[in-house]
Amino acid sequence: MDGTFDVVIVGAGINGAAVCHALTSAGYRVLLVDQGDFGGGTSQASTMLIWGGLLYLKNLELATVLALTRDRDRLVAEHAASVQARPLLYVPSGGPPRVVVESALAAYWVMGAGKRARPRRLDGYDEQTHLVAAGAAYAIEEAALVTSDARFVLEWALAAERLGADIRNHVRVDAIDSAGPKAGWRLRLCDGLTGVTSEVRARMVVNAAGCSTDAVNDRAGITSPWRHLFSRGVSLAFPRPAWHTRHLVLDSADGDVMTLAPWGPVSLWGSTDTVHAELAVAQRPAEVDVTRLLTELNRHLRAPLARRDVISLRTGVRPVAVRRDATAPNASQALTRHHRLHLDGSEPWVSVYGGKLSGCLGLAAEVRDLVAQRVSPRHRAPLPRAAGHDVAPRVTTTFPTLAEPVVSAAWAAAHEHCASLDDYLRRRTNIAQWVPRGGFGADGEHADALERIALEIHDGDTGLAERDLARYWHQVSVTEDLLTHTHLPDAPRASAQWRRL
Repeated sequence: MDGTFDVVIVGAGINGAAVCHALTSAGYRVLLVDQGDFGGGTSQASTMLIWGGLLYLKNLELATVLALTRDRDRLVAEHAASVQARPLLYVPSGGPPRVVVESALAAYWVMGAGKRARPRRLDGYDEQTHLVAAGAAYAIEEAALVTSDARFVLEWALAAERLGADIRNHVRVDAIDSAGPKAGWRLRLCDGLTGVTSEVRARMVVNAAGCSTDAVNDRAGITSPWRHLFSRGVSLAFPRPAWHTRHLVLDSADGDVMTLAPWGPVSLWGSTDTVHAELAVAQRPAEVDVTRLLTELNRHLRAPLARRDVISLRTGVRPVAVRRDATAPNASQALTRHHRLHLDGSEPWVSVYGGKLSGCLGLAAEVRDLVAQRVSPRHRAPLPRAAGHDVAPRVTTTFPTLAEPVVSAAWAAAHEHCASLDDYLRRRTNIAQWVPRGGFGADGEHADALERIALEIHDGDTGLAERDLARYWHQVSVTEDLLTHTHLPDAPRASAQWRRL
């Protein structure tokens, strides 16, 4: 991995992956690294919607709404394999007067240049009989991800790789040092899987490390006028009822809204939004999150959901940009969700704060323009090797209880940088989200299948596969303890224990 790059991007969430694609397309030689997996942080915990920013009208963030509607519509037009227009139904229960709601929806449609279906009021609709005291609703059109948020990020990274970028997951940056005046940076990297270290040079660094942005800046001696607060968002998935076929937006008791999204065989409900100053606190889902989600959902459903019905929890930490001297507000709604970028005054360094799946195109273009102020691309087009970077035909397989085929673990390991069970079950496929207990099954009935998958990922190395299985089971057990209040066995190789789950 040793070498010299025009730009090294630290962080391979949606921000880093989209920026990598934009810079590589512009002729820069780019290295993208992440200490975890592609899309392994905030970007893997969305509600699958590509919003145009409707909710930001409440705070009169008109510029943000205009930018997000523009990006949403570009994604629908230019990336139809990943993002498609979807009907959405807003079912108010109290809240603003009818004239306010209808005026806001009309303004939102106009701000989107009328490219989505015109909002309309529905006095009757199919979902009405399944919701408690549901009156008139409003049908609007947004967009949603076709497969998953994690695969959306992966697709951007792989597309950049095909254009000539070097992309590396599970590689951490151990040190960042200035290479001298106008000489850029030296970065010492460590492969988290092999322990192998290397040094690369970069004419410029883009810090898109999400929740770790401030820590990376501190390590490099970079000071920014921005910093991050952290908003924990927790969602839950449960078996999708036959009537649930379109996205629903439902009012919550605190005056905000939550979404109920159809996603394959599950319905995804969420999310919570609680602001924390400390990342370690924000990263831990709490009992109060699960309780609130179930309470809010059961306010709306005629057939209540029990805790035992929950298939999976999704916990993400949204990094929210605030001024460095700002204090944490009492309510998350008081925070803007618009991204902020900072080009250092003297060093070739760009820091990225905030960001959303919906706004990835606009953010990437802004970062590309900032980079161009300091570093010119050395190529007029993507690197020559891109033309020969063919995509191997995808190999699929089946997984118990899932109707649709999934990419095979061996193929994902060979062609999609899949290095662990978590990579495969959570981000190359949706198995961990759609099958109880992270894919193990409600009674551990799929343990043998997961063991075979681990062997495929690790090319038949039983030692690596067993350690990976043990790590993954421990990870799953943390969520299971929160959902069921029962501690699960620690020995994933003891087959008799699976039958007692």
